[in-house]
Amino acid sequence: MAIINKGKTFNNGEQLTAEKLNQVIDNATFTTSAVDNVSTQLAGEAIIVKDGGVTTAKLNDSAVTTAKIADANVTTAKIADSNVTTAKIADANVTFAKLTDVIDDDTMATATATTLATSESIKAYVDSLLSVIFTESFESSEIDPPLVGNTTVSASHSLSSTPKIAQAVYRCKIADNGWSVGDEIIAVSDSDSGLGHAGLVVNSSEIKYRFNYSALRYPHGTSSNVGFSPTSPNWKLVLKAYV
Repeated sequence: MAIINKGKTFNNGEQLTAEKLNQVIDNATFTTSAVDNVSTQLAGEAIIVKDGGVTTAKLNDSAVTTAKIADANVTTAKIADSNVTTAKIADANVTFAKLTDVIDDDTMATATATTLATSESIKAYVDSLLSVIFTESFESSEIDPPLVGNTTVSASHSLSSTPKIAQAVYRCKIADNGWSVGDEIIAVSDSDSGLGHAGLVVNSSEIKYRFNYSALRYPHGTSSNVGFSPTSPNWKLVLKAYV
């Protein structure tokens, strides 16, 4: 079965010349027998590879190089899940832009049950909450205890509104009764058999701490069943308020 159509047909007795030999070669074409129409086909006077003619089996492994694969042809669908391993991902390619489940949102408005957040956005969000809870603070000058017998101490706080939280603390100035310098014992409003030892009161301009009759006693810093009443110079009373 011929696979080439000769470019010229000779008759018996015809003289052979160089021109006629050139015609045989130059005008020759492929016949349909030259292709299988599976992997190859005729296109005009040429034999070409069909689109589906190049199979994996026909490609030599060494012939498939990175340079021969167009970037646009490397799609997710063509990558087997088992081939995506940690070792094959360069550290430099793991960028924030490629992380779809991590948000950078200082307000947390886009947070969901399945997303993570950056440390910066978490800090910014918490800081914003703290700024809303307490925007102002006040601390009085140090007051000498003990305070007994219908004594009221007060301090003008100069805050913009009535404090949300107020405290009276005894601040240790000299180590005493098991407590160290800088320790603060929080003094609370207290009642004894309905008479009332002490009470802390706040309003839009002042903090007041009133003692009814006897000095308050507090536990020893290290020993059991031992109490004491803070006195100056070892202790100072400080009034605090927060808005």
